[in-house]
Amino acid sequence: CRLDPHALAALRALDAGAPGGLLARLVPAFERTMDRGRCEIYTASRAEVDRDRIARAAHQLKSACAHVGALEAAAQCADLERDCRSPAPSDPRPALAALRHTLEGGRIAVRSLAEAAP
Repeated sequence: CRLDPHALAALRALDAGAPGGLLARLVPAFERTMDRGRCEIYTASRAEVDRDRIARAAHQLKSACAHVGALEAAAQCADLERDCRSPAPSDPRPALAALRHTLEGGRIAVRSLAEAAP
């Protein structure tokens, strides 16, 4: 998962002016939100699928991913949220498998961003 260069530039600019470093605080917050959202989505997708719960968690993940520039993951979350709220939703499990992979790539990219910060 690549991070959006425009979002990266904005984050770096904010980080430069933040006491204690914005990125040092942002990365753990992103990881907590991602872990919580992933857990919620995958719990809601077991046995009897709770599409409303998946949609809410996907919405929260979408925002977190967009804030750090993980636009591919944000788009997948938006698609999942939209599908779960549609009148004729599809089985979310294939989309969840793809999202799991993309989110892990996003986690790695965001960690790398923080490690590269001065």
